[in-house]
Amino acid sequence: MKFKVRAIQAACGAAALAFLIVAAFLLFLTVTDYRPEYKTKLAVENNAGDRIKINEELTIVTSNVGYGAMDDEMDFFLDGGKRSRAKDRDRVLRNIKGIIDVISSVAPDFVLAQEIDLPSTRSYRVNEYDLFKAAFKRHGTSFAIDLKIPWIPVPIWEPHGRVLAGEATFSDKKIVFSERISLPIEESWPRRLWALDNCLLETRYAVADRRDLVIYNAHLSAYDKGGGIRKKQLDLIGRLLEEAAARGDYVILGGDFNHAIPGSDASKFSAKEPAPDWYQEMPRDFNPRGYRWVFDQKVATNRTAGTPYIKGDNFLSIVDGFMVSDNIEVVKTAGIDAQFRYSDHNPVAMTFRLK
Repeated sequence: MKFKVRAIQAACGAAALAFLIVAAFLLFLTVTDYRPEYKTKLAVENNAGDRIKINEELTIVTSNVGYGAMDDEMDFFLDGGKRSRAKDRDRVLRNIKGIIDVISSVAPDFVLAQEIDLPSTRSYRVNEYDLFKAAFKRHGTSFAIDLKIPWIPVPIWEPHGRVLAGEATFSDKKIVFSERISLPIEESWPRRLWALDNCLLETRYAVADRRDLVIYNAHLSAYDKGGGIRKKQLDLIGRLLEEAAARGDYVILGGDFNHAIPGSDASKFSAKEPAPDWYQEMPRDFNPRGYRWVFDQKVATNRTAGTPYIKGDNFLSIVDGFMVSDNIEVVKTAGIDAQFRYSDHNPVAMTFRLK
């Protein structure tokens, strides 16, 4: 009898201790939760370059780098796979170098990068932003944090760990202003403690005709059930775009939209897998006046990551590209088919002129 009592007491004590540990951890995350203001002015590094000329031919690239881990061998736990971290530090270095080489092949004037890590557990503390800055030495740059969490405990067998990541914009034209604009995110507690703090990274450039070129670097939510959060994010983006058009600015919105870009057709890409749950069509009412979508129909920009990449198996789609204002002439657009070797996204390049 005494043995049973002691066993029950021990079990109760262990349960109480586990509860206290979890409660303390949630309290710690709540207190340290990253809650940026709606707008935050950002520092610009290595800012050099000339004023943009009318009719000058320029090239911009958008690339989700997948924090140096989402290469063709990755099976990501949020997509139904098992892994959360890169294979090892050398693989992170290889992937980032590979992505930089692919981007550099088109000699871009502007680079929009998403999911780029500062020292984080999941990428073996490689400062990926520093690697990009070293590669694009002639480019000014600005960085906006969209994920800052002391510890992500899932998956249990390979925790994501400490994460500090965001979006970076690089330019060989002088940046006159840069700010971070917060987008609506999942607000329920405790889920929001691990949620991406989605944002726009806005950079402004002076143009010879005294107007501005405004470039928005975007990374929208992916795992909000039904796309409700993404709908709110797009509503805000639409208002910002229309306000910029009303001022007469030249405007480019580029990035990873985690929606099928209107006019794209995923059925053109052979695949054995069905569309994943996160895959959503762009809402029909996201149609800001004075803008049009620009993308390459021939090259898929994203693969499903629940299993390693096998050509013809994974579901492919076009979720990366650009939206441009009507006062911009698009010369050409080309998806850069890297066969998802270094990331689960392929970069997209666009050459344009200001009219």
